[in-house]
Amino acid sequence: MPKNNKGINYGSQENMPEKEDNDDPIDLDDLLPKIGEFGIYQKLLLWLVCLPACLPCGFCAFNQLFMTDVPDHWCRVPELQNFNLTEEQRKIMSIPRKADDNTTFEKCSRYSVNWTEILSTEEKFEINTSWPLEPCFDGYVYDKSEVKSSIVIDFDLVCDFDVYPTLGLVALNVGGPIGVYSFGILNDRIGRKKSFFTCLTTLLVGSLMTAYAHEYWFWVLARTVVGLTIPAVYQIPFIISLELAGPNYRSFVTVMTCIFYTLGLILLSGVTYMLRDWRSLALATSVPFFLYYLYWFVLPESPRWLLMRKRFEEANKILKSIARVNGKELPVEYTNKIQRQVLEQAMSGDKEAETASMFALCRTPNMRLKTCLITLNWCASEMVYVGLSYYGPAIGSNQYMSFFLSSAVEIPSYLVCWVLMDRVGRRWPLCLSMVISGIFCIVTVLLPNDAETETLILYLISKCFISASFLIIYPYAGELYPTELRGVGIGTSAYIGGLGLIIIPFVNYLGSSNLVLPLVVMGAVSVVGGLTALRLPETLHTSLPQTAEEGEEFGKDWTYADCFKCGGQRPVAEAESYENLDQLELTQPPTEMDDEVSEMPTIRRSSMRKLVRQASIVETQRDLDGNMKMTVEKQPLLKILLSFASGGLLGDAFLHLIPHALTSHDDGHGHGHSHGHHEEGQHEPHDMTVGLGVLGGIITFLVVEKTVRLFSGGHGHSHSTDKKKDDNKSKKSNKPKKEEIKIAGYLNLAADFTHNFTDGLAIGASFIAGQSIGYITTITILLHEIPHEIGDFAILVQSGCSRRKAMMLQLLTAFGAISGTVISIYLKGSSDGLVSSLILPFTAGGFIYIATVSVIPELLEGSNNKFSQSVKEILALLAGVYMMVLIAQYE
Repeated sequence: MPKNNKGINYGSQENMPEKEDNDDPIDLDDLLPKIGEFGIYQKLLLWLVCLPACLPCGFCAFNQLFMTDVPDHWCRVPELQNFNLTEEQRKIMSIPRKADDNTTFEKCSRYSVNWTEILSTEEKFEINTSWPLEPCFDGYVYDKSEVKSSIVIDFDLVCDFDVYPTLGLVALNVGGPIGVYSFGILNDRIGRKKSFFTCLTTLLVGSLMTAYAHEYWFWVLARTVVGLTIPAVYQIPFIISLELAGPNYRSFVTVMTCIFYTLGLILLSGVTYMLRDWRSLALATSVPFFLYYLYWFVLPESPRWLLMRKRFEEANKILKSIARVNGKELPVEYTNKIQRQVLEQAMSGDKEAETASMFALCRTPNMRLKTCLITLNWCASEMVYVGLSYYGPAIGSNQYMSFFLSSAVEIPSYLVCWVLMDRVGRRWPLCLSMVISGIFCIVTVLLPNDAETETLILYLISKCFISASFLIIYPYAGELYPTELRGVGIGTSAYIGGLGLIIIPFVNYLGSSNLVLPLVVMGAVSVVGGLTALRLPETLHTSLPQTAEEGEEFGKDWTYADCFKCGGQRPVAEAESYENLDQLELTQPPTEMDDEVSEMPTIRRSSMRKLVRQASIVETQRDLDGNMKMTVEKQPLLKILLSFASGGLLGDAFLHLIPHALTSHDDGHGHGHSHGHHEEGQHEPHDMTVGLGVLGGIITFLVVEKTVRLFSGGHGHSHSTDKKKDDNKSKKSNKPKKEEIKIAGYLNLAADFTHNFTDGLAIGASFIAGQSIGYITTITILLHEIPHEIGDFAILVQSGCSRRKAMMLQLLTAFGAISGTVISIYLKGSSDGLVSSLILPFTAGGFIYIATVSVIPELLEGSNNKFSQSVKEILALLAGVYMMVLIAQYE
């Protein structure tokens, strides 16, 4: 697509040659700052129209989970209906008990006997367990004490038909890719506005068909119709919001759209709790959206789409309305340009440019690889996010509360992710969120079968992290695809990602026999997807590709060392990003046109903006790569702080975490991390649980660091300080060292977060025990954290962080304590078994590894080996240990 010359702007148009001015395309990114990037018009449209329009997607996508509740059931025996017996007596008489559990009854078989003959000829009889069995030929009896209404009850979807509710979810997800394709075409042909109302109508028709379905297969058809609109009904208003907002506000719009979508899920949990009849639920989650037809009178067509379709007069009218509401005036030169282009169009009869084909994404090797990796990450992220959302009601004792919590944990992940994307970049947050989510899913396999509470905790943590990746993948993919292929690229990835959702219901169906099996499968998918994200190039602070040729070159020089670089390494004056939305189409499907890509000029558009602002410069000196560089004067002080940090870490591990874990195992009643006094219990001999947990932490941190060194080309520690080495050898020895320090900082943050999480669990449990105990425990933990945080600050500074960034990162780890407190109060302290058996020993192992491998070796290096400095470092180390001794003694 044509691009502007950098030298052209509205402030200097009169000085430019008229021919060049006439030939320039109309660029909204240049115009929006003049009429209001995010003025009253955009705010009203966002808050009153576009954000509320996100609610139908969540409502209609997940209300089906509560239509398919399965109550307790057993075979119906019509012969016993003629006798004066209670339902419980009929059940005891006619239903065999399970062989492995004499207290529960079979659900899908009954005794095959003539009950009329037995009851008429014998006054008293005994049930013979050797009687033959038969299936439930006459239907089922359902226990409606908890589940009063469900399609399972109405259509008898149990036993041999128990997979049928899963097929309903499959039908819903089958409609998704078809809808993406269909509404993507409509988006381009009839515009955003008409596409949205067409999509809304389809959604409401499918929902009404759902509510009035009296046959199972008609209900499946209705769910397929609803599926056609998911996620199109959510993405179309999202696109309208992005296209009318200025470049500096589109990240905000993206985050707010995701938050409103999540608020819809939270609201749905309340609606489903109030309405237990599935037909009423289908109506309540769809009929109110008939009011959205009133948006026809206020929702504008996208000016970008109108300009792309060369409908200049209509675009001009909308832009004048935006300027008027925002208290601005449409620039005269823009109006003149519109008039000239209208005349040129009438005279020349220009035809619209053809859209590139999906085959253009695979013509060159690097673009082919990036397309595959983007699609893999998109598919993995979407599959795991939707799969965990579907699985939420199945975990825990209360399905409504579980669904509420699984939705609520998304909001903090969106906010934190928003901050990290602006500072760290896209690749590492995407990778870490998916890998951490997958690890917490997989860890559930280590829990006993009856550990519902612990499984719920790990599930919620996993859902929180995968939600972050779901937010990142949209802008990241838009930035990786070149401009001329962006629409078809995102459409292709979204289309294939939708196909992946078809198998998710079958994965969740595995949970009927083993609760954690679906979590393990989704965890593995998430880890694989997250690790492959490291192969993609970083886009933050980089000049992004415009043409297919530039897309092939972008990231072509990738090396393993690039995996461990956060943020862009090639800052430019005006970096381009997905904020240029002239061709961004999230719902556009892959097309089947000629794969020839039109030639485009390589001139950069002056209107392209950075996705984020550069971080402020702090006073600390930095090297050529931008990393923090300590002066010679500050090195001795820093080493003293590092000595104090290593003492604090070792003291915390050996005097606090490990003793608490051992005490909890000895007591056997699970008060794993309470900061009160425990009675001594009998220690079971050869209990290796805590020791294995510590070793697991050490080995895990070792594996992480070895992996980083392997990919970054490091070859172990470099303790040489010989000044006679030549410059080349010195540079080679310093590079692995630099990577090592960075790794230590990230490892320490991870360990500190889990440690704060256990502190939060302790605070919550202590407040449950009593208010005074809660206050004492909180004060004790705060005193305990002071020396620990001082040491963490020193480690982060040594790792290359500025002082401001180190404080911000430590502030983020404090969310671990908040989340631990909330979970502990909600679970009423029942999570202590998980804490003592897994988290405490693992955290202790991490602290031991960081102190002995990453921090203490730093004290042995450097040119300042004076006796006085060495004494100060040893005393600082002992001071760190002594602080933990005092805290352990009096806590």
